[in-house]
Order: sequence, then C-alpha cells, then structure tokens
Amino acid sequence: MRCATVTAPSRLAALLVALAATACSTTPSDPLATLKDNSASTENRLRAMEMLDAERGNTMYTEAMKRLVFQSGVVQPVRAACFDRLYAEDPDALLAQVNLDLPNLDALEWRRGICEKIAALDWKAATPALVRALGRPMKGWIREVNQRPEYQAIVTMYGAGSVGSVVFGVLVDSDPLRQANLRARCWELMFELGEESRLLQLLEDLPPESRDGMLIDLKRGWTDLGVLPRTREEVLWLRTLREPGRESLWVAAREAMSRVSASERRTMLMKDVGVVVAANALDPDALGQSREQLLERLASWRAAQGESIHSPDFRGYGKGHSERLHEHRETLTWGDAMAMLIMTRALEDPGVIRHLFDIAQRDHADRSTEYGGTIRLDAAGRPELVEFPAASRGSDTQFRASQEMFDASYTAIGQFHLHASDFENDRHAGPHVGDFGYADSTGVNGFVFTFLDSSELNVDWYRRGQVVVDLGVVKRP
Repeated sequence: MRCATVTAPSRLAALLVALAATACSTTPSDPLATLKDNSASTENRLRAMEMLDAERGNTMYTEAMKRLVFQSGVVQPVRAACFDRLYAEDPDALLAQVNLDLPNLDALEWRRGICEKIAALDWKAATPALVRALGRPMKGWIREVNQRPEYQAIVTMYGAGSVGSVVFGVLVDSDPLRQANLRARCWELMFELGEESRLLQLLEDLPPESRDGMLIDLKRGWTDLGVLPRTREEVLWLRTLREPGRESLWVAAREAMSRVSASERRTMLMKDVGVVVAANALDPDALGQSREQLLERLASWRAAQGESIHSPDFRGYGKGHSERLHEHRETLTWGDAMAMLIMTRALEDPGVIRHLFDIAQRDHADRSTEYGGTIRLDAAGRPELVEFPAASRGSDTQFRASQEMFDASYTAIGQFHLHASDFENDRHAGPHVGDFGYADSTGVNGFVFTFLDSSELNVDWYRRGQVVVDLGVVKRP
C-alpha cells in the first residue's frame, strides 16, 4: 500500500490518512498467516517474509512459498520473492514445483516471468520443465510456438536455432518409464517445430536390441502401417494398439494397409487405422482406389443430396468455416474420404437411421448433456452407432467423452455427438469452436448430427485443422 500525506485540513481527511499510515507500518503479528493471506497488503506479505527469513529451516515457511509461486490470486511481487528465496535456499524443491506446475499455469504474465527468471539464471536444470510446458498448447493466448515464453527462454540459454536440438535431447535422454509423458510431449513438439525428419532418422537408427518401448512401438507403426503419430494423444493411441491382446487387430490393420498404395499410405494418421480396417471388411475394392477416385464417389453422393449447406453461426468467433466438399478437396486425404464414404454407407442403412433418430429424440428430451458415442462395424460387418454415457453432465450444449469411449475410439471409424437441444437448430448445424478444439487435441474423425426440424438431421464430418464437410440431410423413417 502506498502511504499518504495530509493534504486537507478536515478532521475526517486527517483521520483517514492516519489510518492509512498505520496500515502501511503494520508489523505482522503472525507472519506465516499474513504470508498465506491473499487479502493482506503486498507490503505486509513481503515484510512477513523478511521476518520468516530469520527462521532458517522452517518447513512450513518453505511449503508456503512453494504453493505461492503458482497459486492463483497471488500478486507478482510476492510470487517473485518466493521464487528468489526458494532458488537461493532449496533449488531442488523449487525445480520439483516448477516441473509439476509450470505446464498448468494459467497466469500468462507470471508464466512469462518464471521463464525469464530461468533464462536469466541460466538454470539449465529446468530445461525439461520448459520443454514440458512448451508441449502444452496455449492456443487461447499464443498461437505461434516461437512466441511462447518457454521457447524464448530456451533460445536465451542455448542460442538461436537451438530449440529443436534441445527438445530432441530431452526426448532421447528422458527415462522411458518414469518420463513417458514428457517424451510424448517432446515427440509432439518436434512435429510442431518442423523436425519430422529427425524423428524418422531416430526410428531408422533404433538398434534391434533396444528396450525403449515407445520408440519400438513408433517404429512398428511406421514400418508396418506407414503411420507416424504427430501428437501426444496419437502416441498413446498407437501404443494402445500395440498392447498384448490386440495382435489380431494389428495384423488386420497391417494387411489392410498393404492394399493401399504407398503414396496414399504415407498420408495416414492414427484416425485412419480403424477406417482402413473397416473399409477392408465393408468395401475391400476401395483399398486399391486413389484419393481422387474416392473423392469422386463422395462428390456424387453429395450432389445427390442437393446444394443446400447448413452451417453454424460463428459470429463473435472470427470468420466462418466452409463446409463445401469442393472447397476442401485439395486438403482432404485418402483416409478423410474413406471415413466419409463409410458414413454414407451407414446413412443408407434403415437400422442405423432408426437408431440415430432414437438417440436424437432422447438427447432432445435430456437437458443435462449432449449425447454421443463411436461409429464402428458390427459383428456382421455393418456400420453401427455405439452410444456411451457422458463422463459428466451439466450442460445441454456439451458432450464429455468418457475414458471408456476413448478406449473404444482407438479401433473405431470415428466419434459422433448430437446438437439436438432444439428441433429448429440450423444455426448450430455442424461443429463449433469447442468441437474444433477437441478434434485438434484428440486427432479423431468427428461426426455431428444436428436437428434442422423434428424430422431431419444434418450430417457433418470434421477433423483436426477446422476441416468440415457437410454430408447432407437424413430424414426420420
């Protein structure tokens, strides 16, 4: 608090100034309680720290400072004072806290402040913490990776052009068991930094006797399927498919992928593995077709649906997003086209349509959540929708996928959810901002069904990168 001086003759003003001066000069009677109190003045909290500094080895003081470095609602001078004291007295304890909390820190300016402190101290022991934090997206704040405070701290400590080598070093040097999550984050970062070739070389050079489970699985994904995961979630996805007990699925995927041309296979992502396996059962001749041939089939289907396109209202969220097939044609992959073609087969099945409208009707009546699930082939090789209960409820405009649904998605064609809160829901027809974020983070094929009126549902496919295609309308049987 800034201490004032008397500038007015009135008794009231003099009294207020006296009270302010008393507040400024207060000596905390319980310095530890004052330090923990976010309502206490900054001056009093800093004074409390000075008093506690005399109590060397006070573990309660140390623990309080560790919490305050990252606790929400703490002013920057107090955070900084805690950081500086911990670094001077117990850098290992501070490093453990930075490793744990920096990736989740929402206070952007303090996140920047910590990164600047690490760089100024040339604290290279904190490099893995910077890399782990850099691996967490900050799309709401900073879109370009080279503008991130963690990136800039690495450049300060290691030099311009060093970030790719630093991240690669953390990936290679981190313990495969204890630091598996960090290594998956590093893998994702290498793609974001444009270092794919270095990852491929790493897999190529992997010795046969290696016991590095993650790299072994990634190499098998590349050599057997032609698929190279790009994100942490996709690394986990591939490793799940490599688990004992899933050998038959892996063999089926390898056999199906072998029937796709090498050039098309190199465009495959993890979301396409279940699609290719399904295509081999549903339409095996299509595996030998090119991307252009699949897109021609899809264009014929879409033309038969008519010209009408139903898109969500993006006012307040920047520009809109095209949902016309021909406008995305150049960016669509073989796997994208095949996923949509399998959905068109599903939309020709009366049983699927009846089930879809049954789900939609129940969703419309339930105001606690959206409904959703996965799309797969049943035991007879026919497309089916598999419902999964929401992981949590509370909003009629959100569907939260459960872990059980995620596990099932690893071998499915894609995931679906509904926009069914209203029958006349045209302005929400298609994926919106939250759905795009979900697709970016998970990498799945997404399908959304939206009521246009009580007898019609609009169908949209979407994936990472805000790519959406309107597949037309289905009518209630």
